[in-house]
Order: sequence, then structure tokens, then C-alpha cells
Amino acid sequence: MSADLGKRLTELRKYNRLTREELAARLFVKAKDIEKWETGQLSPDGEQLIKLSQIYKMPIDEILLNFDTDGGFDYSQIRANPPSVNNNANISANAGGAKTTGGVHCGAG
Repeated sequence: MSADLGKRLTELRKYNRLTREELAARLFVKAKDIEKWETGQLSPDGEQLIKLSQIYKMPIDEILLNFDTDGGFDYSQIRANPPSVNNNANISANAGGAKTTGGVHCGAG
């Protein structure tokens, strides 16, 4: 994994006002794993990238590729207001396992 991706992951986490421990809890991983991602020692897998895109409310490609010409994260692509501390409400509300697409309930019943 590149150090650039680790830097992006760190900046996104901090922008979203999350500690490593808070992000790890939302992703069901250890805080040490988040540290390894951010220092370039380990990469998040596909499932973890999907969860990160849901938490940060941005497409995976923006998480992986969205840097400005100075090499820093391009925050202009993120919504004008930073997310609240509880920006994972949609995910936790779906803990029952019903599949959703774009907030539309697709499960039975």
C-alpha cells in the first residue's frame, strides 16, 4: 500500500472527527489495523473500503484517488458541512440485515 493512501485515510478520518478507536469500532476491526492502514503497513480490503465509503459518504474512488495537485486531500469535493459525529446512523439503523440501496429498503416486508 502506498503512503499516499495512508495519508488520505488519516485525513479523512480526522476530517470526519473520528478517532482510530471510533472508526475501528464502526468497521469491526482493531484500532491497530487503522493505524497500519494510515502508516502504509496494511491495506483495507474491499469490504472495509465499502464501509469507509458509507461512513464518509463518498464513493470508493474518491477515497482512493481524490488528491489535489499539491498532493493533499481535495476537500472541495466533500459536502460543504463536515459530517456530525454520528454520521453512521444509516448503517447502524440497518443492523437488522435488510438490504438497502441508496436508502431505499429492498428487503422483504
